[in-house]
Formats: sequence, C-alpha cells, structure tokens
Amino acid sequence: MSAPVATTPLVGFAYRRAYRAALHDAERGPDVLELMAETFDPRLPGRVDDVRALRERYALVGHSVGLSIGSVERPPQAYLDGLARFVELVQPRVYSDHFAVTYAGGRDLGHLTPIWYGEQALEVVVRNLTAARRLLGVPICLEIIAEPFALPGAQWDQARFAAEVWRGCGCGIHLDVTNVFINARNSGQCPRAFVAALPAEAVQMIHAVGFGRYEHGELADTHDEDIQQELWDLLAYTFTRVRPATAVIERDGNFPPYASLLAEVDRMRSLAARPEVAP
Repeated sequence: MSAPVATTPLVGFAYRRAYRAALHDAERGPDVLELMAETFDPRLPGRVDDVRALRERYALVGHSVGLSIGSVERPPQAYLDGLARFVELVQPRVYSDHFAVTYAGGRDLGHLTPIWYGEQALEVVVRNLTAARRLLGVPICLEIIAEPFALPGAQWDQARFAAEVWRGCGCGIHLDVTNVFINARNSGQCPRAFVAALPAEAVQMIHAVGFGRYEHGELADTHDEDIQQELWDLLAYTFTRVRPATAVIERDGNFPPYASLLAEVDRMRSLAARPEVAP
C-alpha cells in the first residue's frame, strides 16, 4: 500500500501549541497540518476535541519518531498501541516515521540512529513495515534522517537503501530536504545528487526547516531557524523532479509569528506549483 501521488502538493507545517489559537481562529491557514503521535495521545486532556476541530478545517498527516523501523527488537507494545489510537483519532492521509533505529536492548535510544544500509537491514525494515501497516491501516512513508555518523561497512548509502525499500514493498520516501542538505554539506557531497538518486515516484512527502550550526562549523538539524536561501534553492530543484502529496515545514523552536510561517508556506507552495518535472 503506497500513498497517493498528487499533481500539486498540499503545503503546510507541523502543528505546534504555539499556533493553536491561530489555527483555530485565523481566516487563512495552511493546506495541511502534520500531527505528532508522541504529543497527540487521545488520553491527554483536550486532545480529542483539538484534533476533531483541526480535522474539520485542514488535511492531516501523522508523524512519529519512535517506530524504530530498522531494529530487530520492536518497541514496547504499549507504544505501538498508542500509535494505533493516534491514527484512529487523527485519520491521517498518510503516516510517516524515519529510516532509523530508536529502540534497542530494551531501551529508548533517545535519538534517530542510522541503519546499517544493506540487504539484511532491508529484510528487517520490510518485515517491520508489513507489521506497522497491519497495525495502523494507513499508507506509511519513511523519512531521510540527518546522519551524525555513518555506520562503517554499509553496502549502500541512505538514498540507495530508501530506493530498495520502495522497490521491495512500495513504502514511500519522506524526503527531508534539510537533512539531505546537512548530510551533503557536512560530508562534502552534493545535495542535488542525493535527490536525483531517488526514484521520483517514491518521494511522497517533503520536510523542510532552517538548519543551525555547531560551534565547530558543521550544520545541525536544530528545527528552529527560518528556511535559508540555500534550502530554497534545493527545494526549487527538488520540486522539478518529484511530485509529493504533501510538503511540510517542521519548526520545533524559536517560533516565528504565525504570519511569517504562512509566508514560508506560500513560498513553498509557489515552488511546488511549478508544472515542469525534470526527467
């Protein structure tokens, strides 16, 4: 089961409490909102009413960080049951997590850890995706992560691995353009080459947000900056190659005014609306 491919993507941003009032009351809003499973537990006070109100006004997609799709050991059943409750409440068009390991040895690792990209890991990911689809009952995409390190001896890079997962079971790619840019610049590679290496039809979601910098100069996935011009340029190139169903700005801190965030949504929408698609 794969997510539908849209001619013109729905463009929006990740829901955060800082924008709750504006999203419920403002005359103008995004096309789509991304809701996090870890913060929208239906058992928490007010969450059901909030989601129902948002669902009446916006298209919704789901997202999480703890599915640990690359680990042999699955996350606790209580966590998986929580994801199922979340999907039942939100009724997302598509649900995404990450090409990552987040649970091992009976512990939450607290970080998106890279997968060893090879045939054995591919078997694990496909098996876990099959189980996740059965549990959630919605299309699933997996996000390209920012890699603080690469595991030595891997057979493939992250782009090849994502493509193999797509070919193996039809799981869509959630292309985080910021992560691609960070990985490429920190390793001296070309971010456009990474985008070009992906099967265009597999890219069904997009993330973007401004990057930060560590003290030693490397780029960091901080999720708290405006989208920089280098990223706008990469987004423009990306939208000439792929037609995702949704494109989302994922801001987690240093929140700008609602109007400023909508201005970024508008700019992304204008790029996404380009009719030409590169071969």
